[in-house]
Amino acid sequence: MMKKGNRKFNLGSVLTPEGNEEISKHIKNVLYLKDEKYKGLNKLIADPIILLSAFEKIVKNDGYYTQGVNKQLLTTVDVNFFQGLSKEIGSGIYKPSPSRRVMIPKPDGKFRPLGISCSIDKIVQEAMRFVLAIIYEPKFLDCSHGFRTNKSCHTALNQYKMQFSSVTWIINLDIKGCFDNIDHLVLSNILCEDIDDRGFMDLYWKIVKAGYVYKGTHYKGDKGTPQGSIVSPILANIYLHKLDIFIMNYKNVFDKGLVKRKNAKYRKLRRIGLYPKFLHKLKIISTDVKDNDFKRLYYIRYADDFIIGLDCNKIDALNVMDFIKHFIFNTLKMELKNEEIISFRNKITRFLGFDIRGHPYWNRPIRYDKINRRLIINPRPMILIPFKRVYDKLIDAGFMYKSANKFQPTALRKLIHHPIYNIIEYYNSVYRGICMYFRICTNRSLLQNIHFLIKSSCVLTIAMKMKLHTISKVLKRYGKNLIVIENNSKISFVRWDLWKNIQPKLNNLYAIKDPTENIRRFTTYGLRSKLINNEGCEKCGSFVDLQMHHINPRKNINKELSYFEKIPISIMRKQIVLCRNCHLDLHCRTSKTI
Repeated sequence: MMKKGNRKFNLGSVLTPEGNEEISKHIKNVLYLKDEKYKGLNKLIADPIILLSAFEKIVKNDGYYTQGVNKQLLTTVDVNFFQGLSKEIGSGIYKPSPSRRVMIPKPDGKFRPLGISCSIDKIVQEAMRFVLAIIYEPKFLDCSHGFRTNKSCHTALNQYKMQFSSVTWIINLDIKGCFDNIDHLVLSNILCEDIDDRGFMDLYWKIVKAGYVYKGTHYKGDKGTPQGSIVSPILANIYLHKLDIFIMNYKNVFDKGLVKRKNAKYRKLRRIGLYPKFLHKLKIISTDVKDNDFKRLYYIRYADDFIIGLDCNKIDALNVMDFIKHFIFNTLKMELKNEEIISFRNKITRFLGFDIRGHPYWNRPIRYDKINRRLIINPRPMILIPFKRVYDKLIDAGFMYKSANKFQPTALRKLIHHPIYNIIEYYNSVYRGICMYFRICTNRSLLQNIHFLIKSSCVLTIAMKMKLHTISKVLKRYGKNLIVIENNSKISFVRWDLWKNIQPKLNNLYAIKDPTENIRRFTTYGLRSKLINNEGCEKCGSFVDLQMHHINPRKNINKELSYFEKIPISIMRKQIVLCRNCHLDLHCRTSKTI
């Protein structure tokens, strides 16, 4: 037991439903508002219960085992460790170590700097991220999608599909090194608008000024937050939240009119008896595109990647771009790497790795209802698959090669020593990942081309393994769907239209508004406790005969370690809760062999 003021907290109680309620009550007691500013943040971060929750959250990630500058890895911790770390943070003597910088190659040949923190710093940063999320997650606007609960690239693209139908101009602004160029003083002033806690601000300055070590040389942190650290994404979101507020406030002033004015030329030609279909072919539409009394602005941001859609003339679009550039330069003190205005209905632009573009006005389809009334359909803006990028990835992975401007499949030699069942399972996972990511695209039916190449590569791999020499012999033995039965388990190659049976999970588009009421989304606890908490099977939701599936098997633990060193590592392995039936299906075994 550990005494905290007049309340007593048991570290083990965090692992129970009552523990979650206790954390929630504790947060509401420690974190309070005074003069519309939050206090008690440093006290909350220093609490051993919060530190334990942060440790349990990050220890399941593979990134936790990446060593920092001191090359120390925490595999055994106890209550005394968290109490000691709590005293260091509370008294202000805690000093974070500099992060270890590594350079990650980018597709364009450049390198992205990545900062790797030490194990103790990761725990403190996760606790800091948790506390900041409680305060700022309800404040973030719905147009922000990066690094947020229940948000993703697909939710950003779904908002784009819903709002950008009438857009004529796209403003594409690319911030130069967003994470590396965040001004510490500006971010500190933004935090001080909502936080009045000297201990927390001291901790903030220690983390951002810790710097990094690259090739044995220590560099001071004059600006920016290390890309790759746990707390960097939410600090960047807080920093760019000012940009969100600025643009949405400007939108309220910019938007004008209720509906667009009718096209006088179109109405005149309709009066003399010309049919809409004929006028459509002449590229004459019913609305006046140059109506200056109607304006709209739309804005979507995912981390530092954002687009602004405008339904107005080009002069107004240029004024908007200059206005936003002025705010980025002078208020956020950041530079732009690229700036351009694109005609949305004539050119393709890139957003979040997808190619996007609008439909030309004169290409809008015309439909007629049951009583022969004319209906002009305003289709959703297009989201296109970047095939060149996908093909380049498949070539680099060895699935195919390019010959005479044609893509030819090839066998993956590294798989020929694996069972055929596992080979098909691997190829299925590759295509399923591509299909699931691009299922939101307008031209997703063209995924059958990628499906053909991946399936052909799979057939060639099986032919090389079984020494069948030709594709026809493989298809003759296993069928056109490559059906294989092993250990009473059947597998076949997935269909190309796999996306038809999967609906996008876009119902949770917006972040929760009161994180303290749903504290479970921000805290974590031991996975074994999920059996105690009766949360049910992760796959089917059943509450009958629950078991633990270990994603990282015990055989992967370093055999050179001693018995007592293996115990905590085996406890902290990645695990999920499954019912017995789902567990058997996952291992493809019968009940007699498990």
